[in-house]
Amino acid sequence: SYILIAGGDGHVPLAVVTSMLLTAKFVSVLRGFDMTGYLVAVLVQNFLDVRGFIIVIISILMGFTVVFRLLLADVPGECKVLIEGENILTNDCDGNPFGNLSRAILSTFELTIIGSYENGILYDAQNTFLVSIVFVIAVTVVLVVALNALIAVLGDSFSRVQENVVATRQRERAELCVEYMSMMPVGLRKNIEHNNQYFHALLASDGHGDLLR
Repeated sequence: SYILIAGGDGHVPLAVVTSMLLTAKFVSVLRGFDMTGYLVAVLVQNFLDVRGFIIVIISILMGFTVVFRLLLADVPGECKVLIEGENILTNDCDGNPFGNLSRAILSTFELTIIGSYENGILYDAQNTFLVSIVFVIAVTVVLVVALNALIAVLGDSFSRVQENVVATRQRERAELCVEYMSMMPVGLRKNIEHNNQYFHALLASDGHGDLLR
């Protein structure tokens, strides 16, 4: 399959969504390989385990977004002097980082999660002391406490998948086989099932999933 991106803006959202779906589909196909199937299982388990964390961190970020917007809504962005053609100096200033809600959400994310911010924004506020206190609290709560809790959750997910690595690899392969067979015509699927008779045997194994005999 291919994606045709035209000059108009109407095709861009469709191309973006299609590219993301194709990427997810390609990662799903990697479940059938020994080298990547286990890693895909770890990623899926991580996403399942951080669902509650995502809700908590979004709630915290939205709260700090409202606070920073109240304190820094009128503070302009950083200004830079640029030299254009024929040695013409221009003064390029960014818009207010917290001027509207969408920019405030992105600026709060950069400030708390990435740790990227401009010193001038904090110093140019009307209440510098209060802004500094809120900034320290936000960075401590999100960047230090919350993200370290996320690392602990992800480590626990990795350990649980690691305990059943052999079974996890076989399960991913089985799910991929079922997915492929579900897309086949009914006649072809019945023919494959008829020519590949099998049975299940329950045998003893050790803690790593290997058979004892």
